[in-house]
Amino acid sequence: MLGGRLADKVASFAGSCTFIALFSIVLVIYGAINVELGDKAWDP
Repeated sequence: MLGGRLADKVASFAGSCTFIALFSIVLVIYGAINVELGDKAWDP
């Protein structure tokens, strides 16, 4: 099944160290931008 193969590929990437590292970097950047924007932050 195509859906099953796709789910397996997504799960193998989402559980990888590469994904965790990239997501952590994005999260830190997102947080830093929110802190810098102060009261004008899109996610106060």
